[in-house]
Amino acid sequence: MNIIDIYKTEKEDIRLKNHQGRDVYTYVYIDENNKKNEIQCFGNSENFINALNDYEKHLKKIELKINKDIINYFAQVKKKKNKMAIPFYIIGGAALLLTCTKPPEIIGIPLFLGGCGFVFGPLMIANADIEMTEDNIKKYVPDQNVIKAKEEIDKKLQFVKSLKNKYQPQVLSNLQKEREEIEKTNKIMQELEKQKEQNIMKEEDYLDYIKLSEEDKLKLKKKAESIRNVQTYSKFSPDVPSFMARSFNREDIKIRNFLEFALTDRNLIGKETKINLWEVNVKSIIESNGVNAEKENMETDSNDLAGSKGGKR
Repeated sequence: MNIIDIYKTEKEDIRLKNHQGRDVYTYVYIDENNKKNEIQCFGNSENFINALNDYEKHLKKIELKINKDIINYFAQVKKKKNKMAIPFYIIGGAALLLTCTKPPEIIGIPLFLGGCGFVFGPLMIANADIEMTEDNIKKYVPDQNVIKAKEEIDKKLQFVKSLKNKYQPQVLSNLQKEREEIEKTNKIMQELEKQKEQNIMKEEDYLDYIKLSEEDKLKLKKKAESIRNVQTYSKFSPDVPSFMARSFNREDIKIRNFLEFALTDRNLIGKETKINLWEVNVKSIIESNGVNAEKENMETDSNDLAGSKGGKR
């Protein structure tokens, strides 16, 4: 997009909604069909900052062309100064040539120094760089159109700079807030996803828990009652690679869930048993439950298989 102008929009020309208390600007651009179009936007918006950057690039290109014209005029000034210094170059050159004839030192040294002064002094003055200041431009550039173009482009660049200083900090602050809100939302979504996963695991663990014998459930309840906080209970975690850590963590979660289920199991209320807590191995109870479940599945499969053979007969 080639933006060629930006200006503040008058109140009566504003087409944006909810613009009260906000600065509105219009930027003009040339589309692909080489037609002018206008777009309004709020000053403290990211869209406007992007428009300012594009407009500044457009102005810089124009400034570069104007500066080239000014530099060419400065080069002509140097040429004129060199032409004016030609007599000094001739006198200095002649003096240096005379020193080649080996005159007496009392004449040769002043002659040599004078020749150098007449040549190199005017040469340095005539070819000194001319600083591109407002005064030098007015002094050495004869074309008034170039001077006016330079003044206009400088004003526009200063205008863009002032707008950036005014609105860019606000836009950056708003973008930072948006990023923080996005990060906050992502964090909440991650927590919800984590909670959902934990709920699914808890449901799976409960289905395994209800398959336990009453004796195993009572053992788990006694173990749970001996722990101050079931949710922080964890068996010893070995130092394992990260890809194995998840399975150990899942095992801890399952143990904690089983202890919690037993602690809140209403079917165990009023039932007591003498159990040595040192002999209670929560992990073995859970593993035995898994073995029993496998046996039940195998028996079910064998019965189904026998039934199918009987049916064939």
